[in-house]
Amino acid sequence: MHPAHYFDSALGATIMSVAYGINIKESDDPYIATAEIALEGLAEAGIPGKFWVDIFPILKHVPAWFPGAGFKKKAAYWREVNEEIRKKPFIHVKTEMVSASLTILSAHSSRRPSSIGQRSSSFVSGSSTDRQTA
Repeated sequence: MHPAHYFDSALGATIMSVAYGINIKESDDPYIATAEIALEGLAEAGIPGKFWVDIFPILKHVPAWFPGAGFKKKAAYWREVNEEIRKKPFIHVKTEMVSASLTILSAHSSRRPSSIGQRSSSFVSGSSTDRQTA
């Protein structure tokens, strides 16, 4: 593999780890693969004059099945890829947060009452055992 690919993967892994807490695989990671597809689409769409619609803006109103409107299919695909990049990490984080919350809740409910809870209830009821006498 090209050294630049390793740098890109390391950079992507660092961003995903810091921003979302997602650990990236060494190779064939779906997050990195999706990001590469999105960047390839951005590079292709960013070339001036690459698509007929760049020269004839009226073409943006033709249906996708119309001859010469293949740019619409590519744009729809790139839109899906970009939505996946935007949503997938957030869904992962939300899922992890819910599972962590459930784990904490189940661990908390399985514990027996602590002496702290007993002391606070005696304080509220007005017990004099916790108060100092003057």
